[in-house]
Formats: sequence, structure tokens, C-alpha cells
Amino acid sequence: MLNNKAILVIGGINMDFVVKAERVPKPGETLIGSDFSIIPGGKGANQAVCIARLRGKAILGGCLGKDQLGQQLKSGLEKEGVITDYISMDEKEHSGVTMIIINKDGDNSIVLDPGANMKFSPERASSLEKILPRVSIVLSQLEIPVETIDFIFNKAKKIGITTILDAGPAKPLPPSLLSNTDILSPNQTELESLLKRRITNVEQAKNEAEKLLEWGIKTVILKLGDKGSYLLTAKEKLYFPAFKVTPVDTTAAGDAFMGALCLSLTQNKPLPQAIEFANLAGAYTVTKMGAQPSLPTLEEIEKMRSKIR
Repeated sequence: MLNNKAILVIGGINMDFVVKAERVPKPGETLIGSDFSIIPGGKGANQAVCIARLRGKAILGGCLGKDQLGQQLKSGLEKEGVITDYISMDEKEHSGVTMIIINKDGDNSIVLDPGANMKFSPERASSLEKILPRVSIVLSQLEIPVETIDFIFNKAKKIGITTILDAGPAKPLPPSLLSNTDILSPNQTELESLLKRRITNVEQAKNEAEKLLEWGIKTVILKLGDKGSYLLTAKEKLYFPAFKVTPVDTTAAGDAFMGALCLSLTQNKPLPQAIEFANLAGAYTVTKMGAQPSLPTLEEIEKMRSKIR
């Protein structure tokens, strides 16, 4: 049975094809890479796995192709303890795939072919309505159709469920979705896309984020990578420095942040405390290779916390 502490994640489920290289190649250039790997990923799947590893209850809604990759991805999620009953399998479209290049500094460049993720229509997502009364948070990203997120968020808000939107990958957001979003969390690049202006530093990002409040968003959590994070509401402006670690792969850092944030909120932690915990989860994740393999357990976060202290 699900309880009211469950977190419903709707979002992308992909297989990541990862290679390391000195840098991203220039147009027309071929570079020699290394350490090729095939790793389960997708922002929705990553966030759900993070919640499960932190001993939370995660339900994942999304769509996979009815192909070998889809079967592998679904099986892997089940082994992690994620509830997969609401994942659709599309007969015609391939499962989502991501091509990732990781440079010598651990930063990544990503190309996503969403495939079946874009078949997760409002009609398919309607099966989630019956479980909404038994969840406390709905978390989404933008690797599935915006109209599906809008549909589920609207249903969630009608019964008082907290809605959290990770604003990546960047795309325009309709006013209806913004009005049904309790917490909006972009990174600096996504903030640039939302506001349609160039942002060159952290202070500018913090100032520009205030414009999101003018759109009716009540809470903004700005993810600033190795510069930390920033909480902005009508009453609060709090900056949280990043924990210093040596990066290996930054691919799933934002997903770990969002999963850990949601878990903390279901435990009735105040937002500042939840963000501190999320920063720890993100910091741990960049020290490991791969998206889902790098996501921390609760014990690993606590061990990192003790070392930092």
C-alpha cells in the first residue's frame, strides 16, 4: 500500500551512452575517447532512484519503448525499489537515449533523443489520478510533454499536493503550468532560457531569478552547480555554498539534488535544511561516474557529511 509520504515522479527514462574525452569536439572534428559505458539514466528515472536509495517511496510515471532497452530500464528501476506500475510501454517508438561526452574536468555535454518519453500523453498519464490522494509531492522535469506535466500538476493542486518542477531541459513554460507549480528549480542555463537573456555570474543569476516571482512562482530554488544553490521567496533570500569535492562526472548532480530535496520535504524538514541535504546529495554524485550508479544512499550522504564537518 502507498502512504501519503510517497513521491510521484513523472519524467524521462533514458539509456545513457557515455564516453570520456579531453573536451567536446569542434564541428567536423573527430576526437579519441575512452571508457565507453551504457548506463541507465533519464531525469525522471534518476530522481526516482535517488529517492528510493534514500529510503523514500518513489512512484515513477513515464513511457518506454517496447524494446530491449525499455525492458532493461524498467527491470533496473524495479531492482532499485522504484514503483513502476505506471510506466507505459509504447509499441512503435524506441526508448529514450542520451549521448553524453564527459570532459577532463568532469563536465558533460548531452544530446537527448527522447523517443517514447514524448508519448507519455495526458491520456496515458490519466492512470495516475487515482493515486494522487496517496502522495505528498509530485515532481517533474521537462523530458516529457509539457501538456502532460500541466495536466498532472493541475490535478495535484486541486487536492492540495505540493508540485515541484525541475526546469530542465530548458523549454518555454505555459502560464497554466507556472500557476500550478509550487517550487520551480532551474539551473543557470535554464534560467537564461526562461528569461531569454544572457547571465554571466552568480550574482546576476540571483538577481534575475527574482523575475520568476513576478510570474506568480512562490518559491524558486536556483541550482548553481559548483557555486551552490539559492532559495528565493517573497520573504527569503538565502544562498547555500556548494560543498567542495573533486568532480568526476556532473551528469546526475541536479537529479540527486531534486530527489534529496523532495525526500527531505516529505519528512517535514524546513526548506533551508532540505536544500542543505540536497546540496550534499548533489556533491556526492559528482564524485562518481555515471548517472544512476553515482546516486547516493543515505549512509553515503551521512558519511560525506561527517567528513565535511
